Amino acid sequence: MKVPSACPLDCPDACSLEVTVEHGRVTKIDGTRDRNPVTEGYICAKVRKFPDQLYGKERILEPMMRVGEKGEGVFEPLSWQQAISLAAKRLVETRDRFGGEAILPFCYGGSNGYLSQDSTDALLFHRLGASRLARTVCAAATGSAALGLYGKMEGVAFNDYPAARLVVVWGCNPAVSGIHLVPPIQAARDAGAKLVVLDPRATPIAKQADLHLPVRPGTDLVVALAVIRELFTSGRADRDFLDRHATRADELERRAAPWTLDRAAQV
Repeated sequence: MKVPSACPLDCPDACSLEVTVEHGRVTKIDGTRDRNPVTEGYICAKVRKFPDQLYGKERILEPMMRVGEKGEGVFEPLSWQQAISLAAKRLVETRDRFGGEAILPFCYGGSNGYLSQDSTDALLFHRLGASRLARTVCAAATGSAALGLYGKMEGVAFNDYPAARLVVVWGCNPAVSGIHLVPPIQAARDAGAKLVVLDPRATPIAKQADLHLPVRPGTDLVVALAVIRELFTSGRADRDFLDRHATRADELERRAAPWTLDRAAQV
């Protein structure tokens, strides 16, 4: 029997799936081309191998409560009803004694799954008046930095890639960590775009690039400054656009000024 489903993992692509079930067990997971025009049935190895995790011998199938000291690794099993009752009791006790803000929910996409996070769990903690958490260090920091640097920018739509004349892959490896970006990049190349990859490693996409810049780790900032300087000195920077939509572009130009291409090449 084949059952339509969706990927439960922490990934914004939310792939449509076709799950094969035999005798009550999942035996195979495939992508579905017709139900997701973006992912086109191409799924990652992580969800394709999900049955191995589902039926893994080391998977914990019941709640466990620590009975020894922290670090001893001594636990005893509880029934689901016991575990839920214990958690509810302690949540209510904490709220009644210290207020709802004394409860700090630490859960995120990695534990919830992209499609299920911030649903019933959010409702529960909102009702309790719990504190809100900026979640993981990486998400909060990078999200704030991106918003401060670029404003609200959702990224380039996949169907815009064929119109590109130059695609720059800077320090990422889409063949491994962003597989659904690979077909749009290839579509751009098929339409005549050049591909430049900046990465210390010879990744799969770097091997396909028209130009691979294997910079030393940690020196890509120098490359960025040299490119910025070149844009300003050659007159190719759109100053009218910067005046309308950017702040302190003149300061950026001054900071980049010392970084000639020759100097950057020595780093």
